[in-house]
Amino acid sequence: MPKNLEDKLRKRGWNKKEIGKAMTIMSKAKKKKSRFLNIPLSIIILLIFAIAIGGNIAVSFFFVPLLIVLDSSALFLLLIIFTALTMGITFVALVEGTENLEKKHHMFFATIVPITALLNFYLVVVSANKVVDQLAVPKIHQDPLVISIIYTVTFLLPYLYTLKNEE
Repeated sequence: MPKNLEDKLRKRGWNKKEIGKAMTIMSKAKKKKSRFLNIPLSIIILLIFAIAIGGNIAVSFFFVPLLIVLDSSALFLLLIIFTALTMGITFVALVEGTENLEKKHHMFFATIVPITALLNFYLVVVSANKVVDQLAVPKIHQDPLVISIIYTVTFLLPYLYTLKNEE
């Protein structure tokens, strides 16, 4: 069993006997799990990572037509914030539903996923602005850096809130 579980229990006032009993029960339960439930953690982490990145890419491509058509920056930013919060909450649900994630896994998710979301949204907004130029549509260009940062920060808020409340 993970050492950090013992530390958490100790911090919550459990004595050595209670911790030992809990760890024994957890160990027995882990051995009795179906082999389908014992999927290696690394595969689960890669799946969560792929879903998070794939979801962010899909969402960014969804915004291309909106970037071209919408004239209202306020409405567009509201859509970005709403979508980022929805994706962030979905990401939290995926991560929280996974047992045995350690601090290093959370650090991985908290750095790599936002960086890829930031880069992806930046590239999509730049591309959409080029399409607007080619179509000669009289429209204000969206700032790719601002939109990318707003999406990424809003996407991270539910995850950071969850991490803060776990401690």
